[in-house]
Amino acid sequence: MIYLYILAILILASIEGRPLVRDQRWTELAIFSGLIVSGAVIIAVDTLVFDPPRVSALIDLIFRPYTSFIRSLLTSF
Repeated sequence: MIYLYILAILILASIEGRPLVRDQRWTELAIFSGLIVSGAVIIAVDTLVFDPPRVSALIDLIFRPYTSFIRSLLTSF
């Protein structure tokens, strides 16, 4: 199954990346390739039953006090 995911990602990346190569926008192509590779790594790790680190956990940790304050403020009326 993981091979099917990687194949689909590569096909879509080649379709989306072709205009960047044709117009010789190498900086955008490098950033696009980095995002594609990082996404493929997260999909592969998640498929293999490992628990990858999630950015949303950090965001939740930072904003939880604010959201709980706003929720308590709005529900107090």
